[in-house]
Formats: sequence, C-alpha cells, structure tokens
Amino acid sequence: MTVDVGANQIRRWTESDEVLVAGRDGRVVGALVRDGDHVEAIAVHPDRRGTGIGRTLVEVALDETGRLTAAFREAVRPFDESRGVEIEALKKRFR
Repeated sequence: MTVDVGANQIRRWTESDEVLVAGRDGRVVGALVRDGDHVEAIAVHPDRRGTGIGRTLVEVALDETGRLTAAFREAVRPFDESRGVEIEALKKRFR
C-alpha cells in the first residue's frame, strides 16, 4: 500500500475524530480520513480489497455525518456507481 502523505499528517489525522481505521488480527487493513463530511482519503490494503472493508468504512462515516462528499475520479466511476454512489457536479466549494 502506498501512502502519499507524511507521518506528521497521519499523526494529526489519527489524533482527530475524523479518521476511521479497520483492523484484522492486530494489523491495520484500511482507513478513511474525512474533513467534516468530505472524504479526504480512503485506503484498503491490496490483499484485502474486494472484501467490503472500504464499503464498511464509508458506511460508518456516513452514519456519523449523515452526508459524505469526495473528489470524483472518472477512472473509478463504474465502481462508484455499482456501489450506489450518486455523482453530482460541484460548481464551487466554499470553506
């Protein structure tokens, strides 16, 4: 699994309430990081993909927030749509 962020960023995430971690046999097998209701990152160990870990992380996050957004990647559109994800155009995002 490749992580594109540094250790300090991961430490800040894990110290917040906005990170969910999935574990199996004492090892981390998946994680979801959000900023409010926006999913910043989601990762599942390659050996565990296709087992429902990512879906479960998203469902738990959705239960916590009531709504989730994420940056859209065209390459994963078929996967997203097969999971019931609704894709909407976002014209502007204000923070």
